[in-house]
Amino acid sequence: MPETTVLDCRLVLCEPAFFASREIDRLYLTEALVGNYALTYALGLATSPYATSYHRPQYAAEMKRLVEQGVYVTPAYPVSRPRFKVERFNVQTETYWSTYTNGAILYDLAERGKTKPKPYSNNRPQQGMLKMMARGMELRFFAFGLAKADLPGYIRLGKFLSKSRLDVVERRAVLQPHEKYEVTGYFNPLDLPAETRIEVCNVINIHPVPVLQSVTCRGPVWKLDDQSLLPAGMKFRFGEQ
Repeated sequence: MPETTVLDCRLVLCEPAFFASREIDRLYLTEALVGNYALTYALGLATSPYATSYHRPQYAAEMKRLVEQGVYVTPAYPVSRPRFKVERFNVQTETYWSTYTNGAILYDLAERGKTKPKPYSNNRPQQGMLKMMARGMELRFFAFGLAKADLPGYIRLGKFLSKSRLDVVERRAVLQPHEKYEVTGYFNPLDLPAETRIEVCNVINIHPVPVLQSVTCRGPVWKLDDQSLLPAGMKFRFGEQ
C-alpha cells in the first residue's frame, strides 16, 4: 500500500481570533473554524500583494506553486466544544457634531448642510458587536507535502492578526482502497477528486467557499496512524478537476 507523511497540526489561540464569517445587521460572527485558504496565507505558504488595482482575490495564481509541489492544507476545526468572546466596538467620532450618510460618517461641522458633503470614511461599520473565537481555543488541521520544519511555531490569524501557537506532529498515512468512511475534521468540497463521492454532510456557509463537516464519503482514503481518515487526492482545485 502507498504511504506518505501527513502533518497533524494543532492551533492554540493566544488571543481572540475574528473572521467576518457572517454579518447580521450590526452583529459580526466568527464560525468556529479557519478556512484552508486563510490558513495557507497565515502559514506563509502563499502571499498576496498589500494593495491591488483589481480588488479581487487571486487564489489560483498565488497558490499555483503549492499545487505543483503537492502541498495542501485542510480547514482547521475545533477539537472540543467551541468557546467564543463577544465584545462591542464603537469607532464613532468624538467631535461636537457628526451624522451618517451612505456607508460613511461625517464629523466636520463645515460640511453640515452641504448638498454633497465630504465623507471621511467609506463602507466601514461604525459600531456593532463582534463574536470571536476565544483565547485558549484549540483547532486541528492536516497538511500534506510539507516537513515539520516548513511550518512556523506561531502564526497570525484573522482580521486582527491574532497570535496563535502551532504544534505539529508527523503521522504516517497509508492509502486504503475505495471504501465508505467518515472523514476526520472539516474539508473544502472544491478540493476533492472526482472519484470521491459525498454521501452525507453538514454545510457551513462561509466565504469564499463553504466548509463541510460530519462527512461520510466513498472513495480512496488516507488512514493515519491515529486512525484519522482523510480523503485521498485532495489539492487546491478552485472548482477545477
